[in-house]
Amino acid sequence: MKKNSTRIEPLSEEEINNSKVVAVMNNKGGCAKTTTSIAFGLQMARLGYRVLFVDSDPQSNMSQRLGMDDNMFRERRISELFQKSEINQSKKERLSLPLAIDYPYFSRAKGSSEKPGILALLPGSRNAEIEAKASKDRFINSETIPRPELTPFFKERIDVFREYFDYIVIDTAPAMEGNVLNVITTGVVDEIVCPVDGLEAALGIPSLYRWVYGKTVENNITPNMTFAMVKYHTDSFNLGYEEEAYMDDEYVHNSVYQCLKETFGDFMCKSGVREQRTLRNAVQGFIKSPYQALSNELHDRFTSEIHENIFEATDPTILKIFSERLNVIEKKALVKKPTFKEPYFVL
Repeated sequence: MKKNSTRIEPLSEEEINNSKVVAVMNNKGGCAKTTTSIAFGLQMARLGYRVLFVDSDPQSNMSQRLGMDDNMFRERRISELFQKSEINQSKKERLSLPLAIDYPYFSRAKGSSEKPGILALLPGSRNAEIEAKASKDRFINSETIPRPELTPFFKERIDVFREYFDYIVIDTAPAMEGNVLNVITTGVVDEIVCPVDGLEAALGIPSLYRWVYGKTVENNITPNMTFAMVKYHTDSFNLGYEEEAYMDDEYVHNSVYQCLKETFGDFMCKSGVREQRTLRNAVQGFIKSPYQALSNELHDRFTSEIHENIFEATDPTILKIFSERLNVIEKKALVKKPTFKEPYFVL
């Protein structure tokens, strides 16, 4: 073994069966997808689990926040995975892209008897989406490549990593159907975490839910989805809920949270993360932070023997009521309402 390398042994068969692929996804930008991804992954490593971060957002914010700028290890980026999609690679070659992360003074979680787990990163690339689309076109037009679709190819690669990591955490771009990387991600994940930071992010949930629900039917897959309230502000005045609803909840005094909880029930996390200036662009996980409670709750959900699937327990009909509830909040929140007039252009 090389001096500057990290030895990673394969997991046991039981550990492989229990491994999880988790994508943090929302079609709205700026709602703490990257922060949630990193915080969850680092907390799992502090609990002793092996974690592989996969940066599938071409902006590569996850890689940058983990200390890798755009000019480092350019030949080890996720785009390389798709550039070599026509090559019949060996298992060793498939494992050659991720880089182990060695943070000084990275310690185990308080109360944990396990030493910190291994951290690794498959870095993002500005060309990732371009290369993924090019691979998709090559699969469609090729008469020799044995894989007719891109999703099975991506799943093959992810499944190899599952043999070595307990958690594979994928940070995604703020997009849906038009983004190839997000489309293929829905075909490989076990869990989708949808962070919501306020009304605007919540208004996009019906579209995201229908999109993922459609993928489950189309591809015969069953990813789960969990919602988490992050970067939220406590309501300064009542936006549509009785005061008792606020007081009964010990976690989040926020009307959007109440709306999500009423609609999606146990698929809404109880732990929330309030907006704090000190949390912006910080790498959460090294010290005690509000994200630890949320990360631990997500882990408990994912590993629970009783873990119901949202797409089996609900269907798109609930979205109408959800949208109506959000509209009530939106109208109350919009204190100064504009009027819209027909423009008259002077020629």
